Amino acid sequence: MRLVDNLVVWGGVALCLIPTVLIVPVLLLLPGGNTTRNILIGIDQLWNALARGNPTQTISARAWMSRGDARWMLLVKILDQIQPDHCRQAFLNEVAAAKRLVYGPK
Repeated sequence: MRLVDNLVVWGGVALCLIPTVLIVPVLLLLPGGNTTRNILIGIDQLWNALARGNPTQTISARAWMSRGDARWMLLVKILDQIQPDHCRQAFLNEVAAAKRLVYGPK
């Protein structure tokens, strides 16, 4: 059963890789806005789900939450070199969004 599970996951990764490689560069060339940002976050969440993570969480927030594991800490360090404090901010943004869902907007 584990082999079938792995085949499904990696098949999904393969199917998502091509559109991701084609869509992300085009989106980065478009003027910024909520639609572009939401699509990029959706792609990020898709990759996290394929890595057996929470499908509503970005990889950056997951890396911050899992930074006690050396593999995730390495990702935190890489992403934080690109954008300082990126992973912690991604995590805090997701916590704030969850609070808005539970308690409503301020």
